Amino acid sequence: LIDGYTGERAALEEQLRQKEELQLSLEQELQVTGSRLHELEQERLQMLEERELVSRQQEAMREEAGPRELCTYHLKGRGGGNQ
Repeated sequence: LIDGYTGERAALEEQLRQKEELQLSLEQELQVTGSRLHELEQERLQMLEERELVSRQQEAMREEAGPRELCTYHLKGRGGGNQ
């Protein structure tokens, strides 16, 4: 009877050890994934800032352009320009 309990206890301890290892592994994976998510969010914000800067630069160029440049700009923008 004692041998049965000893064997069962050893099996349960092994299951517990495996579950603890799995939990530790999942916690580490979650930490890595969280770090990667943070990196990607920073990249996304940087890209948004760069897109906004380019948009402002394009707007400034349009404001400074004369009628001839604007005509060329509009033709190129619509795919009608050959230049």
